[in-house]
Amino acid sequence: MSSINDSCLICEIPSCGYHLSINSCRSCSTFFKRTIRGNKKYRCRRNTKNCPVHYTIRQKCKYCRFQKCKKLGMVLRNSSKFCSDSSDGEFEENEIDRNKKYLNSNKDDVEKVIESYVNQCRFDSNTNLIIKNVVSTLEGSKLPIPKTPGIIYNPFQNICFGVNFYLSKVNENLDKINVKITKSITFRNYVIFSERCCCILSKSLMFSSEFASLSRNDKITLFKNIYPLINCLERSYTSIKCYGSTSKRNIVLFDNTQAYEDDFYEFTDTELSENYSSQAVDLFKNLHKLLINGVYKPMKELDLDEYEFAYLIGFALWSINRLPNITDDGIKVSKKVLKCLNDELHVYYYFTKRLENYANRVSHIVAIIGAAVNFCDMKKEVILTGKIFNFFDICKFIEESMGKDPSSCCELIDNVK
Repeated sequence: MSSINDSCLICEIPSCGYHLSINSCRSCSTFFKRTIRGNKKYRCRRNTKNCPVHYTIRQKCKYCRFQKCKKLGMVLRNSSKFCSDSSDGEFEENEIDRNKKYLNSNKDDVEKVIESYVNQCRFDSNTNLIIKNVVSTLEGSKLPIPKTPGIIYNPFQNICFGVNFYLSKVNENLDKINVKITKSITFRNYVIFSERCCCILSKSLMFSSEFASLSRNDKITLFKNIYPLINCLERSYTSIKCYGSTSKRNIVLFDNTQAYEDDFYEFTDTELSENYSSQAVDLFKNLHKLLINGVYKPMKELDLDEYEFAYLIGFALWSINRLPNITDDGIKVSKKVLKCLNDELHVYYYFTKRLENYANRVSHIVAIIGAAVNFCDMKKEVILTGKIFNFFDICKFIEESMGKDPSSCCELIDNVK
């Protein structure tokens, strides 16, 4: 991470503390508290209203120090009544408005970035070509995030931007009216959709400077780990947002053209015999019960917002201690990112959502990730079982019926090296 994220934004003294909604030292945060609570008024010492504020300066201009605190987003909870006026007319935001501003500007930025990358996100039917494009993206430089005045991106905000990019791009053609809710699923469409997600995900991850700084092997390992997880988590999240968290129906999007309610009973691909189709559905029944009960329903009860879903994905991405072949540098970066995620979530819950006790909510979020991991592991076992007993060889179906290289389909991506 860059040094700016490890320094006080006010006086630039090295500090890892997070006080009053921004990275700041105790001295500056205490100064801000005393000014607000004492309703103190200052005058600029030089009458320039632009005095330097640096930890090496012993007698700092209190006026300029206070204005810099406000400008960079320092907020004291329940204190808006004390600081509604500013002698120089500067605009001031409370924490809720600042977060709304970030979310709204982030959505606009996502749209701009999507337009700039639209020509780079063409999806070829050649699976090997898609793998090459993914690896090429992961080997490339960090993708730029449009700058927003007054916002310095930390690891959590980088993840927020990447997640919003992924959701916007994956679902750009999603229209609830055109989605068919059915119990007869076309597997071919899902394979094409999964390949599309694979390409978009590689770009979404590269908006994070922390991810981009990893070694090539670490990036590929993290990508292969998060790809099946994000497919599972995103489909549940998007389904809930599409059909509502208060709906009594449990409708899950399979891709962007078909959805099923609780379960489905057949694959309609003409290349599959009726016997193969029924055997495949039998194999997948318990798998989809785990998805509904372990991921979809808990997520629906929580009704996660954008920040919480970004935290969910970020936590799943950077919880890498159990992954093999991760370098010590990769582990070190993951610890810093996870600390930032937890700090940011605390600030969001405490100051924006006004939740003083949120431990239960966080525990449910972590449990959803655990259920998603179990779902993906079980999915691999189901695919392997079907192949061994010749019930339903998905890879063979993809290769023979769709004319595709199956090496990266079925969310395994074992061929990425």
